[in-house]
Amino acid sequence: MEKKIKVRVYKCNHSMNYGSGGFEYSGGKAIIIGNNDKLSNNLLIHACMTGHGECAYGDLESMECRDQDGGHSYYELLETVYIDSEKVSDWIKSAIEENEDHDIDDVNYDGKNKSEMKRIFRELEDILFIEDEKEINSILGKEKKKEKTKSSIGLSVSKGDWEGAQWTITGLVKKSMTVREFESTYDFEEFVENKIDSEGIEFDSESGQFFAYADTEERAIKFLNDIEAYFKVVRDLLLL
Repeated sequence: MEKKIKVRVYKCNHSMNYGSGGFEYSGGKAIIIGNNDKLSNNLLIHACMTGHGECAYGDLESMECRDQDGGHSYYELLETVYIDSEKVSDWIKSAIEENEDHDIDDVNYDGKNKSEMKRIFRELEDILFIEDEKEINSILGKEKKKEKTKSSIGLSVSKGDWEGAQWTITGLVKKSMTVREFESTYDFEEFVENKIDSEGIEFDSESGQFFAYADTEERAIKFLNDIEAYFKVVRDLLLL
């Protein structure tokens, strides 16, 4: 049986005090990879301190760090998932294997091993602690496919990989499937808006292509299926 690797997913927020320039805020997600809880906890401490250099507080559930100027880093655990080791890159697996049983003292410890601990954390932070969203999605298997759902009518449902992207219903409708010929994409859009339940759907077609948007995948697919079902009834009535 393939060994499972623990992956903790965090929501992170950062603020940096630029004095007269005010605070600059940023946020996103982060993951920590590995089954060694002590190492994971120290990696989180190290990541939290990297931005501000002061003592961090908390544990793997939540961690925060403030500097003397009011800057702030905060990580809150969203979920813990387990993935097959084959789903992570070889260089990540190698790092996990090398450090799985590593017994590292707290990063704030002032003993003789402090410089060695810092070296280890510097080496591991970009490997087992990741904040790049695309790499996180790739490891967790959550990359959105370009075309999520297709229909025989010529439309598909997809979603962009940028922040704030909506689910998009788009395409060029096939006359053979709609039976009637629409004068333009706008004509088809108006027809659909009048005939199909469009609650929660935003229309924004262009002259050469139909576009509509929904906030959720479920709503987008239902809308696409409703369009498909409507024209199927029309074809059935005409024995086409």
